[in-house]
Amino acid sequence: MKIQPWENEAWTVSPVNFVKEVTDTYPNMPEKVGINDVTLREAEENLKCGFSLEERVEIGRRLYEAGFAGIDCGYLGTPDHENTMKILVDKGYVDPTKTDL
Repeated sequence: MKIQPWENEAWTVSPVNFVKEVTDTYPNMPEKVGINDVTLREAEENLKCGFSLEERVEIGRRLYEAGFAGIDCGYLGTPDHENTMKILVDKGYVDPTKTDL
């Protein structure tokens, strides 16, 4: 099977990124693009997925270390979600001045 230009062994992007109308706009792309991650919020919408507080903190720490511009830790008013944000900042795992929580 031939690997398409939008995929490799580590990742896949949308094939739309290779449509001429899209590629013609690439010179206008910003030099740096920030990516926000919603794993800690959306993954738990799946009935088969749930994280302990320790797992949420570890995932958040790793996302920050990977350089994500924003980490969506969940919903305000949900104790584990709010505690995740607090622990990430209190333990120095995340600098809230460098990423959005």
